[in-house]
Order: sequence, then structure tokens, then C-alpha cells
Amino acid sequence: MRVFVDSGSFVNVIFKEFLLQMDLQGYQLETVETTLFGFAGHAVYAEGEIVLPLTLGTRELRKIVMTTFTVVDTPSAYNIILERPFMNELKAVASIYHQKIKFSVGNQVREVRGDQPYSRKCYVEAV
Repeated sequence: MRVFVDSGSFVNVIFKEFLLQMDLQGYQLETVETTLFGFAGHAVYAEGEIVLPLTLGTRELRKIVMTTFTVVDTPSAYNIILERPFMNELKAVASIYHQKIKFSVGNQVREVRGDQPYSRKCYVEAV
């Protein structure tokens, strides 16, 4: 999964193409009339919102959070974009330089690592 952590965004975004690939059963897309700005400098209209479980970590040291995503139908190198309030809710810290997200699970600190070569590829596709 290709995730972009955007510290300047105020909505979690999931791209329609990725959502369709997931072939979800039992999840409803709620109608919402929202326009998002900043996608390649133009407005993008939301297709709706959907609440999905998002898992950080693996096995016993993981955190699962029900997350509201705004669905948009526009091309992207990423599958989802996570926003700043979500990271605050998780009490998570993202380091762009280190390509890591650190978050607490109980009294332990867990981390999710990015992949530098893959990140470069996504960046090139996005630009």
C-alpha cells in the first residue's frame, strides 16, 4: 500500500481506484458534498466518505483505528493520504526524513518504516 502522510492536510483521502481494487463487502459510501483543493492545483470533488479500519503495526503490537476517508476519483501515485489530526489522534509522530511513523501501543513504542526507493518512485509519478 502506498501511503502519503501529509502534515498540511485536514482530511484523510482514499482514491477511488484503490477503493474499488479492495472489493469491500459491507462498507457503505456516504454521500458528502465537499470540494478539496491542492490536487495538482485544481479542485477535486469528493465522491463520498467511507469509514474503514486502518491498522498500524503487526501482530500483538498493532493499533486498529476506524478511520473516515474522503473518496476522490483522480489519478494518484498513492493509495491513501493521512492527515495531521489523524496522526494526533493516534499520538503518532511522522518523520519524513527517516521515513517512519512512531506510535504507542500500551506502554511500548512501535514504528512503521517506509521504503526509500519506492517513495522516490511514487514521488516521480506524482510530479
